[in-house]
Amino acid sequence: MMQHQAQAARDLIEALVAGGVREAVISPGSRNTPLVLAAQACAKLRCSVAIDERVAGFMALGMSRVSGRPPLLICTSGSAIAHYLPALLEADEARVPIIVLSAARPDEMTDCGAPQALDQRHLLDPAVRWFKQLPLADEHGAKAWAPAALAALAACWGSPEGPVHLNCPFREPLWAEGLETQARPAASLVPSLPNADLDALDGLARRLSEKRGWLVCGPMHGSAAYDERFLEAVHAFAQRLGWPVFAEPASRLRGRSGDNEAGYLDRLLGVGFVGQHEPEVVVQIGSGLTSKRVRQWLSSWSGDHLILDRDGLWRDPTLGAGLLVAGDEAGTLEHLSKQQLVAAPSDWLRTWRDAAQAAESSLNVEGWSEASALRRVIEHFDCMQVASSLPIRHLEGWVPRSKMPRTILSNRGLNGIDGTLSTALGVATSSGQKTLVVIGDVACVHDLGALAQIVADQPDLAVLVIDNSGGGIFRRLPIAAHPSAFESCFETPPAVDLLSAARGLGLWAERVQDHEALSQVVPVWVRASGPRVLIADVSHDQDQDWRALVDQALIDLLGGLG
Repeated sequence: MMQHQAQAARDLIEALVAGGVREAVISPGSRNTPLVLAAQACAKLRCSVAIDERVAGFMALGMSRVSGRPPLLICTSGSAIAHYLPALLEADEARVPIIVLSAARPDEMTDCGAPQALDQRHLLDPAVRWFKQLPLADEHGAKAWAPAALAALAACWGSPEGPVHLNCPFREPLWAEGLETQARPAASLVPSLPNADLDALDGLARRLSEKRGWLVCGPMHGSAAYDERFLEAVHAFAQRLGWPVFAEPASRLRGRSGDNEAGYLDRLLGVGFVGQHEPEVVVQIGSGLTSKRVRQWLSSWSGDHLILDRDGLWRDPTLGAGLLVAGDEAGTLEHLSKQQLVAAPSDWLRTWRDAAQAAESSLNVEGWSEASALRRVIEHFDCMQVASSLPIRHLEGWVPRSKMPRTILSNRGLNGIDGTLSTALGVATSSGQKTLVVIGDVACVHDLGALAQIVADQPDLAVLVIDNSGGGIFRRLPIAAHPSAFESCFETPPAVDLLSAARGLGLWAERVQDHEALSQVVPVWVRASGPRVLIADVSHDQDQDWRALVDQALIDLLGGLG
């Protein structure tokens, strides 16, 4: 039995790697011993070890986001698997592929008081695309393990992409000295994309021709975010129609959309510019848009709103879109670009490019703010993970596009703050790049356990904490006016001294409170290697004062456009 289950675990891992898996995050345990040994024996698989399964889950999320390949999550039996759920819920909503391999006690050990034994078969149901309970790896059951790997790959890389779960039962003994397994030839799988019905698109070209339109790109998901063909298709489509492209930072298109790229849509709405230059058509790609102001505008706008989504999923919280085109977005755009399209009037694109330039110029106003501190740091990095509260919104409208790194990632599936540091650790581990994570003080405290893992792994990861003394995003919501509940239940400044906590764990950490101090620290901080923390203290009043000055500068610049 022991030999059969050790070989079955090896066959399973080798088949997954043959299908494209390259990374695994392992959490120590006993029951998962055969899986751990099989993973370590696989030469093409890079293994990381994380004690905390919640941290491990978000590490795997970061790995998948930056590589487009599904990593493995390997845990022991019992409650360990439950700690994966927050990360998998994000992966599910964001369509990010991950493969969970949970070790389990055999059936006869459940419901009898055995330790670490429970029915694990449905623990992850709210988050996974597909599940399989593997048979015990005896002489006959072991043959089913490698084919299950192909089914798992097909499910996690299918339409839509997302997490899957294989529950792997093992009986003791789990290992013995001298036990050997062999890597055997494994079948592999090539993922494919669903395509739109091109015949059904023939009338769509007439719907777009001669119209003043926008191409709006929300956060992209899964392997689609790494498709260079998609980037080229976006560029060609926008050029044919003479439309501006509004690409969110997490769309992976920011700074890569060519001469048609505009930007700062949220801010242009805020100062009233859009009301004077409304489009007739909006074509949306990617997930739901980050800006609440843009979403509210779309919900009240009476124009023609179209969505392209490879999986045919409705990603329009305004519920106002009039058409959903299901299938590979690149193929759809390529087909449309070959049709008899007539471009919008020539001044349409120029108007939005000039407005975007005015918005970027307005950001040169002096002052200490969250966004200005962020601006001084991010230009030194090629890859960054951004917390899904205020930091991602700073990038959307308050940081110059020219200063942004090429790769910007954010957990914009469920948009939670949980696991931001852990996700960034996975990004840094997988990408091999000098990585920056930008996070608020509350989100940092929420994921303090990740700092211990960062100390253990020593990645080249820089952590910028924007410390605004609590839930800064809530100060921008109506609840801030509540006479009693806001301060006690929403603002919640952390009781933890983050500087002392980081230094206590052995991290190099500094705190700055103005541009002068930041200018002294940043040159050394960005050139350093290994993990380090920089905390920027910015009060709410300082931030609001700077934003008011910048908005006024934008209004003045737009007024000069004629």
